[in-house]
Amino acid sequence: MTPYFQKNILENHFVIGLTLALTIFILWELRSTLFSFFIAYTFASALSPAVELLVRKKVHRLLAVTTVFLLTLLLIAILVFPLLPFFTSQTQSFASAFPTLLERTVNFLGLSPESFNLRALIEAEVNAASRNAFLLTSRAFGGFFFLVTTIVITFYLLLFDYPFHHLLVSLFPDSHHSKIEQTISIIKNKLGSWVRGQILLSTTIGLATWLGLAFLGIPFALPLAIIAGFLEVIPTMGPVISAVPAVIVALTLSPQIALATVALYILIQLLENHLLVPKVMEKAVGLNPLAVIIAIMVGGNLLGIAGALLSIPLILVLTTILQQIPDS
Repeated sequence: MTPYFQKNILENHFVIGLTLALTIFILWELRSTLFSFFIAYTFASALSPAVELLVRKKVHRLLAVTTVFLLTLLLIAILVFPLLPFFTSQTQSFASAFPTLLERTVNFLGLSPESFNLRALIEAEVNAASRNAFLLTSRAFGGFFFLVTTIVITFYLLLFDYPFHHLLVSLFPDSHHSKIEQTISIIKNKLGSWVRGQILLSTTIGLATWLGLAFLGIPFALPLAIIAGFLEVIPTMGPVISAVPAVIVALTLSPQIALATVALYILIQLLENHLLVPKVMEKAVGLNPLAVIIAIMVGGNLLGIAGALLSIPLILVLTTILQQIPDS
């Protein structure tokens, strides 16, 4: 091999490495925008079947998308707004009482309150947060802007579904167009099935938890149930995490009620794993549990709660692409 040829190889490797590093840097800097787009695409995939059904009924696409959007928002409003005042008051009471509940639990378990000093620690965090009112306000506005942007992107992805996917397909050579279209279709179906299945699971688990905790006489049953429903998005780890605050509250009542609370969460988890998940999620997801846990940990470490929540749909996309590569 001549020195000139070796030099060309080194230069090519350097250019490839530099391009890859620059691409990763740009993607990382644009992560908020990319996440907003990915969330929008995921929800658009969930709403797409309803839109396509109306389009097949000869409804104009703009009217179909608008109708599905308005009906979805109306359904959310009907479900959320009646519970909002009660949930707000319960959540405020729970947040105020949680340091005391935690301290009682520590005392009940025979741990040294002085070594933990939980009340002082929590109150210090709350005071620090209240002093950063400007930061909290800016984050709230940032979150609101992110939400509005995601909703708008979802609307336009549904409205311009065909042009958008045609643009994606056109980025690849003509010989791969058929395979790319098939891969996009599979990804859309899986993401849509995951969202619809997850909404059904979260609603069912939240409702069952609320009824169970209310039956046991556990205070703050509604916020605890909403925590359980929300964390249902995180497989395996979510239900375990959601049980912790409920057991802490139950321990302040009696050990027997705490054991009953643990039994309630275990029973709900067993019913979910053996009845709901196989019927609702298995075909949609079909992921290895170990891969799911690793994806959640990596996503959580990189991007916090948002990364953990988005790890499952993201790994769905990646595994679908990898499964399609050998056939290309």
